Amino acid sequence: MISERLKTVAQLAGHGDTAADIGTDHGFVAVELVESGCFKRAIAADINEGPLLKAKKNIEKAGLSDRIETVLSDGACELVPGRQDVIIVCGMGGELVRHIMEEGEAVFRSAKRIVLGPQSQVADLRRFLVSRKYRTLCEKMVYDQGKYYFLMSLVYDSSTSDALTDVQAEFGRELLINRDEVLYKYLLREREIARGVLLRIPEGNEDRTKCIDRLKLIEEAMEYYDQTGD
Repeated sequence: MISERLKTVAQLAGHGDTAADIGTDHGFVAVELVESGCFKRAIAADINEGPLLKAKKNIEKAGLSDRIETVLSDGACELVPGRQDVIIVCGMGGELVRHIMEEGEAVFRSAKRIVLGPQSQVADLRRFLVSRKYRTLCEKMVYDQGKYYFLMSLVYDSSTSDALTDVQAEFGRELLINRDEVLYKYLLREREIARGVLLRIPEGNEDRTKCIDRLKLIEEAMEYYDQTGD
């Protein structure tokens, strides 16, 4: 069964002719997109042969070998600009996502929609996306198997003049404006963690300042919800 995280990724992908899943791993997203009828075909790409072989077996098991192509590719290097309606990059760090998008800029700019699921350095990635004229279409936060995940869909828009505050870059402007319930639970948890860490750090320690700044950012985010969460 597909996980809640991957199910949400598929929802954000929407509908179209062809979807490309970069870093496909087991190929579950590509299978879900085609099997559900959301896309006619898909490209499952990965830099490593091992995961790609697993993906190929899962695709064969689903009876979709004629509609899902597996491609050995370093990021988007083997993808053709304009061929994919949707490009998905999930399950990797924000810095790697950024590198993949920089190296495959023509591919990403030509897509009708991009779905990202960075697992770290999310704020830096959001700032990069804004600087490169990617406009956010939708943001989701998912709690799946004990972990929280930031997910987002975007499109390249040369006319956009977007800007993010620090708190919006950290936690997602759309999530904050919409008072996302999962994000609120995440903020409660992060505040508790930050408060606990702060109690253990002595005065004058550099890490104490970083912890205080983190706590202030969390509390600023919680102001969107018109409640303290105490």
